[in-house]
Amino acid sequence: MKTLLGLGIGVAAMALTGITPAGATPPAPDKVFDFSGTCTDCSGVAMAELTVLSSYNIGDTLTQDNFVSFHYDGTNFVPAFTVTSANFGFIGGSISAYPGFNAVTVYGTQTPSFVSRTDGTWDVGFNDTGTNGQWGTPGVPEPATWAMLLAGFTGLGLLGRRGVQRAPSAV
Repeated sequence: MKTLLGLGIGVAAMALTGITPAGATPPAPDKVFDFSGTCTDCSGVAMAELTVLSSYNIGDTLTQDNFVSFHYDGTNFVPAFTVTSANFGFIGGSISAYPGFNAVTVYGTQTPSFVSRTDGTWDVGFNDTGTNGQWGTPGVPEPATWAMLLAGFTGLGLLGRRGVQRAPSAV
């Protein structure tokens, strides 16, 4: 019974952490690219996030076929907006391995256009404009990822602990 419980905990931990059993192919996660740029007419730093399919390779042209979503965090001039397949208008450009070669244009049917250029300038519907625009990949996992990882290791630890049988002491 203990073995079945331990096995159940281990399988649940594997499912929570995304670990797949031997021989199974896990689904590839989407790729996420973060944008940040210095505002010249708005306040602070503008932030955005572009999500593409896992099949997207650095340097490929961005198209509707590899697009998942785009989110602009908003500033004091332009409210936050999201473009998905439900309100998709256009996407073009590419994310390059070289920071000075990134150019992305995206807009939805009911959203402003977002344009970042290779010289670092960017704008959102000509209302938010700025410089020092850079695309990159996020470096720190989200808190939910850490929680799932911790749950998985805890489950594996419990599974391993229950599997150890201690001999009775002869005192």
